[in-house]
Amino acid sequence: MELCTSQSGALCVQTISRKIQQHYEEQWKQHNYKDKEIIVKGLEKLNQFLDAIMRKENMR
Repeated sequence: MELCTSQSGALCVQTISRKIQQHYEEQWKQHNYKDKEIIVKGLEKLNQFLDAIMRKENMR
């Protein structure tokens, strides 16, 4: 026995699929933004560390 969806059922499935896709895309963007924040903070700390080393070297 083969089941077939009606036209309205098929449209409903497509709508649900689009909404799920949009949800995952939004979640992905949020994760990427958080990753960028972590990377930027890490680079800022690295710059501070390197600046401190350079100041110590210049004092010699």
